[in-house]
Amino acid sequence: MEEREKYVAEIKARLRKCDETLCDIRTKLKECNEPPPGFEIDPIVEKQERLKARLDEVERKPDNSWARFKSEIDGLTNDIDDDLRKGLAYFS
Repeated sequence: MEEREKYVAEIKARLRKCDETLCDIRTKLKECNEPPPGFEIDPIVEKQERLKARLDEVERKPDNSWARFKSEIDGLTNDIDDDLRKGLAYFS
C-alpha cells in the first residue's frame, strides 16, 4: 500500500471514530437539560463535511498532487478531535 492510500485509510478511520463520538455527544445532549457552555455541535459537523470533501479530492487527484491537501486535512482532523474532547469533557 502506498503512502497516499495509508494516509486516506488512517483519516477515514479517524472520521469513523469522530462519527461515533459525535453520536455519543448527541445522545448525551438529548439527556441533559443544558448544552455545555460554549459548545456547539454544528461547527463540528461542518468541519467533518469539509474534511470528507478534501479526502474525496485526495482520492481523485494524481499521486503527486495529494500532499498539498495534507496540512489542511491534518488541521481539520485535529480541530475536530479537540472539539469532540471538549464536548466529552463536559459530560465526564
